[in-house]
Amino acid sequence: MRAEILDPYASVVPGWDRAASGSVAAADGHLDLWWERPELRGIPGQTSDAGGTVGHVMKVRFHLHRAALFGFQVGEETSFPGQAN
Repeated sequence: MRAEILDPYASVVPGWDRAASGSVAAADGHLDLWWERPELRGIPGQTSDAGGTVGHVMKVRFHLHRAALFGFQVGEETSFPGQAN
């Protein structure tokens, strides 16, 4: 699976494109996505080497090959503004 991060107007954010994405299987059975290098996970506020910054309003376009997507999560469950603990 590959993915790209888009701004609110559906333009790919520089450095967060499909070619720069990669994935690794996590111990809990999830698939973790990253871009350019493993520490760039597409979390709001992160900036790629190409200078593109992920905003708080974004779109994610997934590219699947022989796969199905059942859901996705950005960041930790308690990392979103205004979420009750």
